[in-house]
Amino acid sequence: MTEYLYGTDHLSGLVFLPREVAEEQAALVDLLSCDTWGELRAKATPEQFEEILGLAGYGTFEEYTRYLAVGRPVPGAYEDAAEGFLDEDKEFPEDDDFFLLDEIGAYGDGDWPPDPCYLMAEHLPSEIVEEFGEYYETIFNGTYARLDPRSEEIAAALQAMGDTCVEDQALIGRAQPRW
Repeated sequence: MTEYLYGTDHLSGLVFLPREVAEEQAALVDLLSCDTWGELRAKATPEQFEEILGLAGYGTFEEYTRYLAVGRPVPGAYEDAAEGFLDEDKEFPEDDDFFLLDEIGAYGDGDWPPDPCYLMAEHLPSEIVEEFGEYYETIFNGTYARLDPRSEEIAAALQAMGDTCVEDQALIGRAQPRW
């Protein structure tokens, strides 16, 4: 049994996400407002901090390019990423260094944190998406799900499958990256 939270987002309408996915996503989005690496280190879990270090180029090339394989990469994307990749021996940022989102290529590309519609495509039962919306392919960001704004019908259908649904606009709103 899954507990789904639902609400509306600022672009695509209705969002249904499992509670733990919505909470994890909101926590990542909250970190985007940090001003310094020290503030980020203090607020992030060790796993989140390591992921962000990798995405910003303070780790392996594989960590830095983790989201390039989502969707259809632009020809030459890996070569461009290699030019922007920091030396693996570069020292980690100091706590008082500015945390700049433009250091994270996956953020600028709209791949990280993932869009809620991408998360819905991964986590909602396909029967729900097919009955109440559609899957669609984006050129660069992979498969997304869009739902018609019939939350009562969707919630009822999920509940008939044995899941629970709770409207939580505040948490769904916090889970929206603002690229």
